[in-house]
Amino acid sequence: MPIEKETSTLAESQKKLNLVLFCTSWSTPCREQIQILDRFYDQYRNETAMNLIYLDRSPGDADKWGIQSIPTTLLMDGDKEIDRFVGLHTLDRLNAIFKRSAHLSHQPESQSKG
Repeated sequence: MPIEKETSTLAESQKKLNLVLFCTSWSTPCREQIQILDRFYDQYRNETAMNLIYLDRSPGDADKWGIQSIPTTLLMDGDKEIDRFVGLHTLDRLNAIFKRSAHLSHQPESQSKG
């Protein structure tokens, strides 16, 4: 399923990890990252929600979220940012980031304070 959502809100399911890609419509690395995220989402659709925010259409979001470069992807657990990665990342790299971050975000509280 292609990423089609264009929104400035994170109203997606609070039960899933949420990937938020900040990009522009004219950026080649952003378009490439979108294609990679489409494949990533196919693998993790039951565990993740996806949001795509075009900064050229919603420029205030760059300041709101502290975005300095594109593409930037945030991994959110509810309203908490648990990881941020800047630039174009391969599917293998996204898988590794997601598995590490998903593990960290779902540890029992006594273990995560470690």
